[in-house]
Amino acid sequence: MRDRDLLDALLRPFRSYPARVTERADADARAAGLTIEVLAGGVRRYRDPRLNQLAAHRASQLPVINPSAAAVNADRSPVRIVVAAGRWSR
Repeated sequence: MRDRDLLDALLRPFRSYPARVTERADADARAAGLTIEVLAGGVRRYRDPRLNQLAAHRASQLPVINPSAAAVNADRSPVRIVVAAGRWSR
């Protein structure tokens, strides 16, 4: 049983290593102004809130779709991707 206790004492610092790395990454992210979202399985997502503003700005710059033009083209068939036979088929 002594060998097991010795092994446990030697490995104890390495068991807490992932938690220390995560804490440091979270602290660095908070210092940079990022938001931290914890997903399933302990996966962390670091996001910059300024990117949300950028997405809203880009969306406002897009052209507005004309609903009457969309109604005129409603009877056309949708776009299809045609692939050469045998290339991706089995």
